[in-house]
Amino acid sequence: MTETIEIEYKNLLTQAEYHSLILHFQIPKQHFFSQLNCYFDTSSGELKKQKMGLRIRIKVENAELTLKSPAASGLLETTDLLKKAEALEYIQQKKIPEDGSVAKKLQDYRIDLSSLQMIGQLKTERAEIQLDKSLLVLDESWYGQEHDYELEMEFAESTQSERIFKDFLNTQNIPHRPALNKVQRMLKSVQKLTDC
Repeated sequence: MTETIEIEYKNLLTQAEYHSLILHFQIPKQHFFSQLNCYFDTSSGELKKQKMGLRIRIKVENAELTLKSPAASGLLETTDLLKKAEALEYIQQKKIPEDGSVAKKLQDYRIDLSSLQMIGQLKTERAEIQLDKSLLVLDESWYGQEHDYELEMEFAESTQSERIFKDFLNTQNIPHRPALNKVQRMLKSVQKLTDC
């Protein structure tokens, strides 16, 4: 189990801006890796109401269960590591493990684990670049019928993080386009499909 405070800023990119950043940082194709995010909530959206997000993320060699919950500064990420095979089994069963730190934290928030269901999936091709004071993340994501590009900047501390993020956008000539987080974008996409 790990708990970390996540301080990050997100910005949607055009396809041209995304490819321009890849060229600027000279990121080779083999530096990108795939992730599958499977999101969970109750049918009444209890996690969404409490501004939380819950996902099983499958990476190339391993997997993790992560709960993001509000913190005084940023978000608190509580993560339990999973074996890839067991994560795939939980996804197939559309449920999460009933033990571990994430389950305990959900119970602290009075979330009935048996009421959780998988609400959607999002696939991402990701590259990460360590900068001087932040981690730069470039994502190309697919969810529902949507496909988008995004940059994230993650910081270990909040001091001047917003200014550094805005300076980065200005330096790269990228307009500020605040992005909803991935689970919100995925939910919006699902809502669009059900409204049709």
